[in-house]
Amino acid sequence: YEEFVITGDTFLVGKKRDSVDGYIGRETISRIHSRLFIKNDRLFVADANSTNGTFVNGILIEPGKDVEIYPGDRILFADVGYECYNSL
Repeated sequence: YEEFVITGDTFLVGKKRDSVDGYIGRETISRIHSRLFIKNDRLFVADANSTNGTFVNGILIEPGKDVEIYPGDRILFADVGYECYNSL
């Protein structure tokens, strides 16, 4: 899957191509799966009540809970993995 480059304050991830910034065309991904966003010059992820969950370093995050992301963190959108290699 394509690498994500976050350029604005909010970046939606999901499989509904016309509604998200980061498209993942896989059945396990929800239409709007997660939201990556910048708050106080820090990078966060929040699950958007997805069907198969969002994980940070193997830990399932609660829907709507803001979890800070650091370089080297591994993010799973359901079963699709990404690594954060730069945060602000």
